[in-house]
Amino acid sequence: MSGLKITGAFSNIIFDDNGMNHVYGGIGPGIPCYIGVTGTCNTCTDEFYPTANQNNMACNTKAIGPDSLFTIKFTSSAVGVAIGLMNGTTIVPTQNHVKYKANKQMTLTYRWADICSQLGDSTCMSVISNDITLVLSVLDNAMKVVDGQMVMFHVAQIENTASATSGGLQDFNTLPGDQKTYLKNLTAFNGNFTIGTGANITDVVVFSTLSGCETGNEADEMLNSMAPTFLSVDEKGVLGSDQITNEKNGQEYLFKVAVRDQANNIGLFTASPASANPNSCAPLYQTSTPKP
Repeated sequence: MSGLKITGAFSNIIFDDNGMNHVYGGIGPGIPCYIGVTGTCNTCTDEFYPTANQNNMACNTKAIGPDSLFTIKFTSSAVGVAIGLMNGTTIVPTQNHVKYKANKQMTLTYRWADICSQLGDSTCMSVISNDITLVLSVLDNAMKVVDGQMVMFHVAQIENTASATSGGLQDFNTLPGDQKTYLKNLTAFNGNFTIGTGANITDVVVFSTLSGCETGNEADEMLNSMAPTFLSVDEKGVLGSDQITNEKNGQEYLFKVAVRDQANNIGLFTASPASANPNSCAPLYQTSTPKP
Protein backbone atom coordinates (compact mmCIF):
# COMPACT_ATOMS: atom_id res chain seq x y z
CA MET A 1 0.00 0.00 0.00
CA SER A 2 1.36 3.41 -0.93
CA GLY A 3 0.45 7.07 -1.30
CA LEU A 4 -1.74 7.15 1.83
CA LYS A 5 -3.19 10.65 2.27
CA ILE A 6 -5.86 11.80 4.71
CA THR A 7 -7.66 15.09 4.10
CA GLY A 8 -10.84 16.86 5.19
CA ALA A 9 -12.29 17.51 8.65
CA PHE A 10 -10.05 16.64 11.56
CA SER A 11 -8.43 18.64 14.34
CA ASN A 12 -4.87 17.52 13.68
CA ILE A 13 -2.83 14.78 12.07
CA ILE A 14 0.59 13.61 13.20
CA PHE A 15 2.95 11.08 11.63
CA ASP A 16 5.14 9.35 14.21
CA ASP A 17 8.67 7.99 13.78
CA ASN A 18 7.29 4.54 12.98
CA GLY A 19 5.20 5.81 10.07
CA MET A 20 1.89 5.57 11.93
CA ASN A 21 -0.79 8.13 11.03
CA HIS A 22 -2.42 9.64 14.13
CA VAL A 23 -5.68 11.44 13.29
CA TYR A 24 -7.14 13.62 16.04
CA GLY A 25 -10.73 14.68 16.50
CA GLY A 26 -11.00 17.26 19.26
CA ILE A 27 -14.39 18.13 20.74
CA GLY A 28 -13.55 20.44 23.62
CA PRO A 29 -15.55 19.68 26.80
CA GLY A 30 -18.33 17.73 25.08
CA ILE A 31 -19.32 20.46 22.58
CA PRO A 32 -18.71 19.25 19.01
CA CYS A 33 -19.82 20.78 15.72
CA TYR A 34 -23.52 20.99 15.06
CA ILE A 35 -25.24 18.00 13.48
CA GLY A 36 -25.11 18.40 9.71
CA VAL A 37 -21.81 20.31 9.62
CA THR A 38 -19.43 18.37 7.37
CA GLY A 39 -16.35 20.47 8.16
CA THR A 40 -14.89 21.59 11.48
CA CYS A 41 -16.15 24.28 13.86
CA ASN A 42 -14.48 26.97 15.95
CA THR A 43 -16.11 26.41 19.32
CA CYS A 44 -14.04 29.21 20.85
CA THR A 45 -16.44 31.80 19.39
CA ASP A 46 -19.55 33.45 20.81
CA GLU A 47 -21.68 31.23 18.59
CA PHE A 48 -20.90 28.34 20.93
CA TYR A 49 -20.17 30.29 24.11
CA PRO A 50 -21.99 33.57 24.80
CA THR A 51 -19.45 36.16 25.92
CA ALA A 52 -20.71 36.17 29.49
CA ASN A 53 -20.10 32.44 29.82
CA GLN A 54 -17.09 31.67 27.66
CA ASN A 55 -14.38 32.65 30.13
CA ASN A 56 -12.39 29.68 31.39
CA MET A 57 -14.34 27.30 29.16
CA ALA A 58 -12.43 24.73 27.11
CA CYS A 59 -12.93 24.94 23.35
CA ASN A 60 -11.42 23.97 20.01
CA THR A 61 -10.80 26.09 16.91
CA LYS A 62 -11.08 22.96 14.72
CA ALA A 63 -13.62 20.84 16.56
CA ILE A 64 -15.16 17.83 14.84
CA GLY A 65 -18.79 16.75 15.02
CA PRO A 66 -20.65 13.56 14.15
CA ASP A 67 -21.18 14.59 10.51
CA SER A 68 -17.68 15.95 9.92
CA LEU A 69 -16.19 14.20 6.88
CA PHE A 70 -12.65 13.16 6.00
CA THR A 71 -11.23 11.23 3.06
CA ILE A 72 -8.52 8.61 2.77
CA LYS A 73 -6.67 8.13 -0.52
CA PHE A 74 -4.24 5.30 -1.27
CA THR A 75 -2.98 2.91 -3.93
CA SER A 76 -2.39 -0.83 -3.64
CA SER A 77 -1.10 -3.48 -6.03
CA ALA A 78 -2.75 -6.30 -4.10
CA VAL A 79 -5.38 -8.50 -5.73
CA GLY A 80 -8.65 -7.97 -3.89
CA VAL A 81 -12.35 -7.26 -4.16
CA ALA A 82 -13.10 -4.78 -1.38
CA ILE A 83 -11.49 -2.00 0.67
CA GLY A 84 -12.21 -0.23 3.93
CA LEU A 85 -11.17 0.57 7.47
CA MET A 86 -11.33 -2.55 9.60
CA ASN A 87 -11.92 -2.79 13.35
CA GLY A 88 -10.99 -6.41 13.86
CA THR A 89 -13.36 -8.22 11.50
CA THR A 90 -15.82 -5.30 11.31
CA ILE A 91 -15.77 -2.94 8.31
CA VAL A 92 -16.37 0.68 9.32
CA PRO A 93 -19.21 2.13 7.15
CA THR A 94 -18.18 4.62 4.44
CA GLN A 95 -20.07 7.50 2.83
CA ASN A 96 -19.20 6.37 -0.68
CA HIS A 97 -19.13 3.02 -2.46
CA VAL A 98 -15.90 2.37 -4.33
CA LYS A 99 -15.07 -0.60 -6.54
CA TYR A 100 -11.52 -1.61 -5.80
CA LYS A 101 -8.99 -1.54 -8.64
CA ALA A 102 -5.39 -2.56 -8.16
CA ASN A 103 -2.75 0.09 -8.92
CA LYS A 104 -5.40 2.83 -9.06
CA GLN A 105 -5.84 5.58 -6.49
CA MET A 106 -8.78 4.76 -4.25
CA THR A 107 -10.76 7.35 -2.26
CA LEU A 108 -12.88 6.54 0.79
CA THR A 109 -15.00 9.09 2.69
CA TYR A 110 -15.89 8.69 6.36
CA ARG A 111 -18.03 10.45 8.97
CA TRP A 112 -16.55 10.96 12.40
CA ALA A 113 -19.78 9.46 13.79
CA ASP A 114 -18.69 6.12 12.34
CA ILE A 115 -15.30 6.42 14.02
CA CYS A 116 -16.88 7.43 17.32
CA SER A 117 -19.26 4.47 16.99
CA GLN A 118 -16.25 2.15 17.20
CA LEU A 119 -15.65 3.76 20.61
CA GLY A 120 -19.26 3.30 21.70
CA ASP A 121 -20.93 6.65 20.88
CA SER A 122 -22.02 7.79 17.41
CA THR A 123 -22.77 11.33 18.65
CA CYS A 124 -19.08 11.96 19.42
CA MET A 125 -20.20 13.66 22.64
CA SER A 126 -19.99 11.09 25.44
CA VAL A 127 -16.65 9.64 24.33
CA ILE A 128 -14.60 11.30 27.06
CA SER A 129 -11.24 10.59 25.46
CA ASN A 130 -10.16 7.45 23.72
CA ASP A 131 -8.31 6.12 20.72
CA ILE A 132 -8.57 3.17 18.39
CA THR A 133 -6.29 1.64 15.80
CA LEU A 134 -8.04 0.69 12.57
CA VAL A 135 -6.53 -1.06 9.56
CA LEU A 136 -7.00 0.39 6.10
CA SER A 137 -7.44 -2.88 4.25
CA VAL A 138 -7.70 -4.55 0.87
CA LEU A 139 -9.82 -7.71 1.20
CA ASP A 140 -10.09 -10.82 -0.95
CA ASN A 141 -13.19 -12.93 -1.66
CA ALA A 142 -12.89 -14.63 1.71
CA MET A 143 -12.78 -11.18 3.42
CA LYS A 144 -9.16 -11.80 4.35
CA VAL A 145 -6.82 -8.81 4.52
CA VAL A 146 -4.28 -9.07 1.69
CA ASP A 147 -2.82 -5.57 2.12
CA GLY A 148 -3.22 -3.10 4.96
CA GLN A 149 -1.90 -0.13 6.86
CA MET A 150 -2.75 0.90 10.41
CA VAL A 151 -4.24 4.32 11.19
CA MET A 152 -4.77 5.46 14.79
CA PHE A 153 -7.76 7.69 15.53
CA HIS A 154 -7.91 9.81 18.70
CA VAL A 155 -11.13 11.38 19.98
CA ALA A 156 -10.07 13.82 22.67
CA GLN A 157 -11.69 16.16 25.15
CA ILE A 158 -10.10 18.44 27.72
CA GLU A 159 -11.37 19.76 31.04
CA ASN A 160 -12.14 23.43 31.64
CA THR A 161 -9.96 24.04 34.68
CA ALA A 162 -6.50 22.84 35.68
CA SER A 163 -6.43 20.66 38.79
CA ALA A 164 -4.57 17.79 40.40
CA THR A 165 -7.09 15.44 38.78
CA SER A 166 -7.30 16.89 35.26
CA GLY A 167 -3.72 18.18 35.00
CA GLY A 168 -2.48 21.45 33.54
CA LEU A 169 -0.48 24.24 35.15
CA GLN A 170 -0.57 24.75 38.88
CA ASP A 171 1.57 27.89 38.95
CA PHE A 172 3.79 30.18 36.88
CA ASN A 173 5.68 33.45 37.20
CA THR A 174 6.19 36.44 34.93
CA LEU A 175 9.32 38.56 34.51
CA PRO A 176 9.06 41.97 32.79
CA GLY A 177 11.38 42.87 29.89
CA ASP A 178 11.65 45.48 27.16
CA GLN A 179 8.24 45.49 25.40
CA LYS A 180 7.84 41.88 26.42
CA THR A 181 7.15 39.57 29.36
CA TYR A 182 8.94 36.31 30.12
CA LEU A 183 6.96 33.29 31.35
CA LYS A 184 8.97 31.52 34.03
CA ASN A 185 8.84 28.70 36.59
CA LEU A 186 6.06 26.64 35.06
CA THR A 187 4.76 24.14 37.60
CA ALA A 188 2.44 21.38 36.45
CA PHE A 189 0.07 19.51 38.71
CA ASN A 190 1.78 16.29 39.79
CA GLY A 191 4.85 17.48 37.84
CA ASN A 192 3.32 16.05 34.66
CA PHE A 193 3.22 18.03 31.41
CA THR A 194 1.35 15.27 29.61
CA ILE A 195 -2.38 14.72 30.07
CA GLY A 196 -4.49 11.62 29.84
CA THR A 197 -7.04 12.94 27.38
CA GLY A 198 -5.98 10.99 24.31
CA ALA A 199 -3.72 13.88 23.31
CA ASN A 200 -0.65 15.33 24.99
CA ILE A 201 0.03 19.01 25.72
CA THR A 202 1.78 20.85 22.89
CA ASP A 203 1.48 24.52 23.90
CA VAL A 204 0.99 26.83 26.82
CA VAL A 205 -1.69 29.35 25.84
CA VAL A 206 -1.13 32.78 27.37
CA PHE A 207 -4.05 35.22 27.63
CA SER A 208 -3.19 38.80 28.51
CA THR A 209 -4.77 42.20 28.89
CA LEU A 210 -4.11 45.50 30.64
CA SER A 211 -4.42 44.78 34.34
CA GLY A 212 -7.97 44.57 35.65
CA CYS A 213 -7.11 43.43 39.17
CA GLU A 214 -8.56 46.52 40.75
CA THR A 215 -11.96 45.98 39.10
CA GLY A 216 -12.54 42.36 40.02
CA ASN A 217 -13.53 41.69 36.36
CA GLU A 218 -10.13 40.51 35.23
CA ALA A 219 -11.34 37.26 33.63
CA ASP A 220 -13.99 39.01 31.52
CA GLU A 221 -11.56 41.71 30.42
CA MET A 222 -8.79 39.26 29.66
CA LEU A 223 -10.28 36.46 27.59
CA ASN A 224 -12.23 38.83 25.36
CA SER A 225 -9.44 41.35 24.85
CA MET A 226 -6.85 39.99 22.44
CA ALA A 227 -5.60 36.89 20.66
CA PRO A 228 -3.63 34.56 22.92
CA THR A 229 0.05 33.74 22.56
CA PHE A 230 0.94 30.09 21.94
CA LEU A 231 4.25 28.90 23.41
CA SER A 232 5.31 25.36 22.51
CA VAL A 233 6.16 23.12 25.46
CA ASP A 234 7.57 19.60 25.70
CA GLU A 235 6.70 16.79 28.10
CA LYS A 236 9.28 18.09 30.59
CA GLY A 237 7.80 21.59 30.67
CA VAL A 238 10.54 23.18 28.59
CA LEU A 239 9.22 26.07 26.50
CA GLY A 240 10.38 26.62 22.93
CA SER A 241 10.08 30.34 23.65
CA ASP A 242 9.17 32.00 26.94
CA GLN A 243 8.39 35.47 25.58
CA ILE A 244 5.07 37.32 25.24
CA THR A 245 5.91 40.19 22.90
CA ASN A 246 4.41 43.36 21.36
CA GLU A 247 3.71 44.97 24.72
CA LYS A 248 4.02 48.63 25.67
CA ASN A 249 6.60 49.63 28.24
CA GLY A 250 5.16 51.10 31.43
CA GLN A 251 1.77 49.39 31.08
CA GLU A 252 0.74 46.76 33.61
CA TYR A 253 -0.46 43.55 31.99
CA LEU A 254 -2.40 40.70 33.53
CA PHE A 255 -1.80 37.10 32.44
CA LYS A 256 -3.65 33.84 32.70
CA VAL A 257 -2.67 30.56 31.09
CA ALA A 258 -4.30 27.48 29.62
CA VAL A 259 -2.87 24.65 27.51
CA ARG A 260 -3.46 23.29 24.02
CA ASP A 261 -3.23 19.58 23.25
CA GLN A 262 -2.48 17.57 20.12
CA ALA A 263 -6.19 17.55 19.23
CA ASN A 264 -6.22 21.39 19.21
CA ASN A 265 -8.31 21.51 22.39
CA ILE A 266 -7.68 24.63 24.49
CA GLY A 267 -8.47 24.26 28.18
CA LEU A 268 -7.17 23.47 31.66
CA PHE A 269 -7.26 27.17 32.55
CA THR A 270 -5.50 28.16 35.74
CA ALA A 271 -8.18 28.69 38.36
CA SER A 272 -9.42 32.20 39.19
CA PRO A 273 -8.39 33.90 42.43
CA ALA A 274 -11.00 34.28 45.16
CA SER A 275 -13.60 36.87 44.20
CA ALA A 276 -13.55 38.19 47.77
CA ASN A 277 -10.08 39.52 47.11
CA PRO A 278 -10.06 40.97 43.57
CA ASN A 279 -6.59 42.46 44.10
CA SER A 280 -5.13 38.98 44.40
CA CYS A 281 -3.69 38.37 40.95
CA ALA A 282 -1.09 35.86 42.08
CA PRO A 283 -0.21 33.07 41.86
CA LEU A 284 -2.73 31.96 39.25
CA TYR A 285 -3.01 35.39 37.73
CA GLN A 286 0.28 37.23 37.21
CA THR A 287 1.03 40.84 36.41
CA SER A 288 3.96 42.36 34.57
CA THR A 289 5.01 45.94 33.74
CA PRO A 290 7.46 45.86 30.78
CA LYS A 291 10.28 48.39 30.99
CA PRO A 292 13.26 49.32 28.79
